[in-house]
Amino acid sequence: MRRKISLALSGVMCLLLAACSATSVNGATAPKTNDYIEDKASTATAYYMDGSEFTPVLRFVAVGDTHVTETYTAQNRKRVENMFTDAYAYSRTQEYDKLDAVVVIGDYVEYGKADEYQQYMESWQKNILPETTFLCLQAGHELIEGTKNDHKIYTANDMGTHAVINGYHFVTISNVRSDEDGNYSQSPDPECDLEWIEESLDEAVADTGEMKPVFAFHHHPIGNTILGSQTAAPSWNMENDFTELFKNYTNLVSFSAHLHDPVVHPRTIMQHDYTTLTPGALTYACQQTDMADRNYLVYQGEGNAAVSGMTIVEVDAEGRMRLLPYNLVLREFYNEIGTGNEGKQLIRYIEKAGDKSTWLYTADRNDETDLPVWSEGATVHKIAYEDSRAVYAGGGLYHYEDRKRLVITFDAAKDKDGIECYRLQLVNKETNVPVEFYNNTTGIRAALSTDFEWIQSNSTTVEVDGTSCYYTDRNYIYIGSEYTMTPIRTVITEDTTAVSNKAGYNLVDGETYILKLTAIDTWHNESATPLTYEFTYNA
Repeated sequence: MRRKISLALSGVMCLLLAACSATSVNGATAPKTNDYIEDKASTATAYYMDGSEFTPVLRFVAVGDTHVTETYTAQNRKRVENMFTDAYAYSRTQEYDKLDAVVVIGDYVEYGKADEYQQYMESWQKNILPETTFLCLQAGHELIEGTKNDHKIYTANDMGTHAVINGYHFVTISNVRSDEDGNYSQSPDPECDLEWIEESLDEAVADTGEMKPVFAFHHHPIGNTILGSQTAAPSWNMENDFTELFKNYTNLVSFSAHLHDPVVHPRTIMQHDYTTLTPGALTYACQQTDMADRNYLVYQGEGNAAVSGMTIVEVDAEGRMRLLPYNLVLREFYNEIGTGNEGKQLIRYIEKAGDKSTWLYTADRNDETDLPVWSEGATVHKIAYEDSRAVYAGGGLYHYEDRKRLVITFDAAKDKDGIECYRLQLVNKETNVPVEFYNNTTGIRAALSTDFEWIQSNSTTVEVDGTSCYYTDRNYIYIGSEYTMTPIRTVITEDTTAVSNKAGYNLVDGETYILKLTAIDTWHNESATPLTYEFTYNA
């Protein structure tokens, strides 16, 4: 059933819960507090980027990928709880103190098991208040073992919902369906097909005009828009279905999830023909890059563990928007990552969604002449050599066999848009031959590659616990910058992948090597010169 609901102050929340058998939200307790927010994060008066006072008439939370599952139940359910707790805590500090909606953009459970749905439902129902409309769409993980009917029962949402909240239009699109053979498609569900989407968007524009934002929510990103959508496998984005349709709506603000990108990266919001962004992933968030050879990025563990994002969106009567990214692990608002602004809260502004001349988040932000720089005196502080080990992380098994890996500590580079990663190279000083690194390209890294067949045909295959792991040797690797950490690191310590043991391309006891680090910013501009460091290898 297709449904359109109109909510002046989101006060008819119970209507959305009529199909649900669990306890009504009318029994929800008062919102809990977050001392950080109450003490530090805000004043009652909010301001726009020009310094003028900003009074919202609408506030909502957008988040993706909650992945509630029995494996991580306590952690994920706590983050879902914090999502409500902290959003309410922030709202209550403001002159306009309401939280009008929470929108969850798919993959809210891990496998679609009955107990996952039950725990997810309990998590949101016990923490939501009657003032707040709950919108939730279905994606792929819900259909591994679940059904569309499960989605409707446990979220009280249809496959597609066109809601009007405080005068602004929300269109949610469940953009994955399963055929009779259990195969998934990224096309919108038949209950919210392209015809319905177009009708909903046309109705929204006719109601509020061509300048004010119209909000659409779909799990998979649209190809060639935000960070990660350029190189993701075609089946991971909505390019074929949505690209041509959405181009007709300049004032569209399109939220997607799925790629688990850190919301603080500048390219998680981009404005091309309309506005596209990801609000952050509640679970499994990690440092991301869309470089063609992203398989050779070393993901830092501590930085990933402290990443979990949502975005609080505020809209005033004129249609101006403030977007406030928030970290649900550290339970604080994110700061900017560009050098010189690390202590400044990250707030993104959209003045007129339908007026391109006012857009701030176009590709023109990239100044190719503004390169990352090394501070005077920057150096590599330490290099250690440790035995390799088998590690499971991010969907792939790393199995380094009998090889050494490097642990290095070095000074971070600087850039106004933030450093994304560093390219590390080792060169034998006498022979000028580069040392090679042993790289695992299994799991998510291979799946995200645009050239997986090349990886398979040019790799060594190793069986690890019954899993085929693909390895290639490369004369460089990338090291994550830890830009997701708070505060941003000025000194970085990182484990690298294992060094190759091929004769002529390995580390030789007693020989001297030159280490080169090239800084790469969030637009992939590279430092003009590398940071170099000379050392003698002692096995």
